[in-house]
Amino acid sequence: MPHLALLTASTPGRPTMPDMAAGFGTAFEFEKEGPLLRLLEWFKDFLLYLPNVRLAYVQSFARRAGWTVTYRHNSTPDEADLYLLSGTIADYRAERELLRRIYDRNRAAHVGVFGVLPTTAPEAYLDGCNFTVRGDIEAAMPRLLSGEKPSGIFDVGYAEDLDSLPLPDWQGLPLDRYRYRAITNGLVLPMLASRGCKFGCPYCPAKVYPGYRYRSVGSVIDEISLLKNRFGAKGIVFRDALFAGEREQGEGIAREMIKRGLRIPFYIETRTDTLDPAFVELLAGAGLKGIEVGVESADAELMRRNGRVPPDRKHQEEIIKVLHRHRVRVVANYIIGYEGETPESVRNTVEYACRLNTFAVQFSPITPCPGTPAFERMLGGMKINDWQDLSGWKITYNPAGMSTGQMEKLLGRAYRRYHMRPAYALRFIKSLL
Repeated sequence: MPHLALLTASTPGRPTMPDMAAGFGTAFEFEKEGPLLRLLEWFKDFLLYLPNVRLAYVQSFARRAGWTVTYRHNSTPDEADLYLLSGTIADYRAERELLRRIYDRNRAAHVGVFGVLPTTAPEAYLDGCNFTVRGDIEAAMPRLLSGEKPSGIFDVGYAEDLDSLPLPDWQGLPLDRYRYRAITNGLVLPMLASRGCKFGCPYCPAKVYPGYRYRSVGSVIDEISLLKNRFGAKGIVFRDALFAGEREQGEGIAREMIKRGLRIPFYIETRTDTLDPAFVELLAGAGLKGIEVGVESADAELMRRNGRVPPDRKHQEEIIKVLHRHRVRVVANYIIGYEGETPESVRNTVEYACRLNTFAVQFSPITPCPGTPAFERMLGGMKINDWQDLSGWKITYNPAGMSTGQMEKLLGRAYRRYHMRPAYALRFIKSLL
């Protein structure tokens, strides 16, 4: 029986989220730390660790084809017919080291790397493996499992019919590690109801994927039932960049969850302009406990100049209030360092974040991912030693007139200003009751 070694790697003690940023992964760590920032790093690591859902898709394909699968993290079995490593920006250095160790142990190994970074920057891995997958690993699996041994860039394209994919198989993965305590205790698993995004933000990692593809309601409900009833999931995180980009799909998922009694706590990421009070009420009734939204900046014109179409501010504020009324924990994301940003505009954004007063915030330095239009435009002004510098929290780009030192101070002050408020303490306590 042929044997697949499915591999991931990370640096021990470094809090990374390999499922985030459309699969590029992020690392929540600050260059200039203090007691509060160290506490936030610890708390983020305590709250959240989720794998890339593509691992479970790979396993499902392989087992259905009669292969045995061994999963390893930071190690590798001695012998396998095929080694597949999930590549990320967040853990790039550890992944490179694991590739070296594979060949030190088995020079005859046939090794491939898949993921969004290998798709957009295959040169990042090609000198350490036989091939990199360009496109969806799900599109590559039938060919790999039939015995094809590619070399170089293995260009497979993207899975168009998402309903035709087998449901992910989490058996054998370290389920005891996967968590998102912001929505529930116990096992929390990720899933995808769609891929890509309908909007055109030029720095968004979801723009690496072509178009916007989404699954049928029945397919999504089947997977929710599988995760809950077979694998024992206590919660679900939809890793879609734009959950319910097709409103009919989102409403259908919520209604079917209620109808079938699948009221498992879940978390989504979307834009506030895809929601209205009635839709929020429906989602909350189905089990919505957490949501991540991109507020980005208090300056709508600054966002427009940088290619972001901002939601209507009044509507955004109303939706966040409605989410709070339904006891949904809101994570609001903000970007610091747009071209044209000034210390004053950063302060205005921080004060706006304080007004919204959500359960959690992320003030992130602008970090365009490879394969996005913004990356190509900004690359000449970026300071990058290797791909891991783009893990989301290192300052790699300074807008005109601002130094790296200024950016570091503004980010640190943003977190201190936001969290050191009685109003935030009250919001946080209320969210726990």
